[in-house]
Amino acid sequence: MQAPLIKKEKDADEDDEVVSEMPVFLSKGLQDKLWVLQYPVRPAHMTYDHAHFLEAQMKPTQHQLQLSLEVDTNSSSYDSSKGEQIALNVDGSRLTRDQNDLYYSSL
Repeated sequence: MQAPLIKKEKDADEDDEVVSEMPVFLSKGLQDKLWVLQYPVRPAHMTYDHAHFLEAQMKPTQHQLQLSLEVDTNSSSYDSSKGEQIALNVDGSRLTRDQNDLYYSSL
């Protein structure tokens, strides 16, 4: 019986392309104040380079970070029905609200 082929570490490194490099500076004075945000399921070509961040809030005891980003509703990739669904999830169903609470746009 032949042993299964195992990919050598060198071959595995060749398949794992480096997509970005950045300098890293170590500082013990900042170690409790820095966060690294990673998006493992987001494709590398979909960056946040042009995102407009509105605010950031941190709850250090719960280890939670909340980022508020501006959403470009004029973008071709914006799905208005998803936006409406999020608004309904946050504000409640149409049956329990006054219709004047809804904000519609002709865009």
